[in-house]
Amino acid sequence: MEGAEVNIFLIEDGVYVAKKGQNPSEVPNYLELLKNAIELGAVVKVCGPCCKARGLSDSDLIEGVKLATMHDLVAFVKESDNVITF
Repeated sequence: MEGAEVNIFLIEDGVYVAKKGQNPSEVPNYLELLKNAIELGAVVKVCGPCCKARGLSDSDLIEGVKLATMHDLVAFVKESDNVITF
């Protein structure tokens, strides 16, 4: 949708989507899709506590992704016209 602002917040195991160096051979490469979304202007944040629980740090994540808190998620939801979860 042209002109739409997109915010993506990765939680639980979803934080792995933003992990550097992925190149799966038998499933879609969601990392590339995430990189494309960032290049098109999407704001991407990942749950910091979820990352910590899974042994991921800021240096493990691709450029353009920021560690965040649940407060950031609430802010995303409050400022959004539509929210999609999966």
